[in-house]
Amino acid sequence: MQKSVFLHEFRQGSGVRLADEYILFRKPLELYSLKTGESKLFKTMEEVYSYHINEITVGDIISKMTLEIFHMRLDGGRGASSGLGQDKSFKFSHADDRGTRTDTFDFPSRVNINTCNPDKTLEVFRNLHVNDKKEHAFTVDEQGFVTTYVHGMAHSVMVAGKKGEMVYHNHPGGGAFSDADLISTALTAAKGIVASGKQGDYILEKGNHFKSNAFVKAVNNADLRGKDYDDAVDKWLKANAKKYDYKYEFRRQQEQEPVARG
Repeated sequence: MQKSVFLHEFRQGSGVRLADEYILFRKPLELYSLKTGESKLFKTMEEVYSYHINEITVGDIISKMTLEIFHMRLDGGRGASSGLGQDKSFKFSHADDRGTRTDTFDFPSRVNINTCNPDKTLEVFRNLHVNDKKEHAFTVDEQGFVTTYVHGMAHSVMVAGKKGEMVYHNHPGGGAFSDADLISTALTAAKGIVASGKQGDYILEKGNHFKSNAFVKAVNNADLRGKDYDDAVDKWLKANAKKYDYKYEFRRQQEQEPVARG
């Protein structure tokens, strides 16, 4: 990737993920390690390009990358517990698809017939994919119009959420947000994210003063407590909404009343 292309895309969001372990934040210009929690601040992009990660410069890493690094990688949540007593301890985590990506793009026109507002579009998405065994995604503008339609893999989907758009995707196993869901949303210009499962929809929408850098670090280091992974994530996101300036809710699907038979 040329530096000019990288810079153009980099300026659209709050940061970008480099070499899996690292995130390069835009303001301030900071390289953050998800593994160690250590940070390195820079004054200019030229300093960033010449900085070495495992004996390779960031500039060389960027030169070998494609535009996919700016896409949101959305992964299904998978929490491991290590608890004592009623509540258990969790970390934000995710299931992983290894190997070559097989994401495919579909025509948004196929699903835009009945999309007249965001809630209706979410209903359309649920009807299509909430019971699927693979992940899929819509990017949705403020009027509920689907701008991108992607079919992903068993545990993940790659999608480019643009400024002002919500990103809808399904978790085949149900469940709350993964760390990848939240970090990707924080770094891109996307307005927010929805993770849909059979029991309902997890919805997070960034505020006007969303603290992206602090939120990413908090997600990476969070100690979640709850009766299970979904409960722990739900509690943590509710407790921290004001601190990092976002809106969050779990919108439970109403179970259909059984039909009386005569």
